Amino acid sequence: MIGISIGDPAGIGPEVLTKAIKELYPVLKDRCIIFSDRLIFKHWERELNFNMKQCIFVPLRLKAQYPYGKPTSISAKIAWISFVKALEYIERGEISSLLTMPLSKESMREFYPEFTGHTGYLSTHFKRTTSMILHTSFIDTLLLTEHIPLKDVSSRLEHGNNSEKIELFLRFLIVQGKKKPRIALLNINPHGKESYEKESIVINLISRLREAGIDIEGPVMSDSVMNSIFMYNGLIATYHDQAMILIRMLNGGINVTYGLDFLRVSPLHGTGYDIAGMGIANPSSTINSLNFLLNYEK
Repeated sequence: MIGISIGDPAGIGPEVLTKAIKELYPVLKDRCIIFSDRLIFKHWERELNFNMKQCIFVPLRLKAQYPYGKPTSISAKIAWISFVKALEYIERGEISSLLTMPLSKESMREFYPEFTGHTGYLSTHFKRTTSMILHTSFIDTLLLTEHIPLKDVSSRLEHGNNSEKIELFLRFLIVQGKKKPRIALLNINPHGKESYEKESIVINLISRLREAGIDIEGPVMSDSVMNSIFMYNGLIATYHDQAMILIRMLNGGINVTYGLDFLRVSPLHGTGYDIAGMGIANPSSTINSLNFLLNYEK
């Protein structure tokens, strides 16, 4: 059973989720639980001419009055309670995978001051090393560092649990059918040799990984890797935006948290406050996220 936390309902989450469920309803029916009051979806049921009465809702019984287009204390509370309730169901074994819709990380710090994102929270909550993987039909990309300032990347690469994350990434690639995955690690500076100090950190990391028996190429020029992207099964990015810019060019990607006893995925976009309520949000990443979980649960 797939669990769905709805994220911030003041963003595009309810819209793209309704569109995705409508698209996948014949195969998704009775296979997902939405942690939300159904009232949040009423507007999109009317707009999209789709009745969600057959969907399973776990009501939060929270006041659902908020404006589209910006986070509020009410919409933030809905996002937080939905996520926490989904984790309770995970821990009781009532759902086996989780789709998390986008939320405002800043708003979540009202409830959990150290919140940097779903992946970081899940790693801490379940006391497990996890890998944040951006998955597309073309290539998979591991983020060695996640939501941290760029100035802290070099230190994190030197002292982080990189080998564990990469081992999880390799396991993920093998599960995806890449029996002998070919991976490349991107350099920090997009122009490669212009900053020897930073690139020496990447070179030393690659040496340590090779000593551990991991077959890895690099450092690869991050500003030109698109020219040779089909040479690899997986890329390893040294920081968040390095991967995001690349993957968003490919469209339809999803975010996967790997290394837990369950699979967590999310669409590869944010809350979309600027277009919330307009009916123009693209549901493809949410559709791909649900399809990924449906295939995972077969």
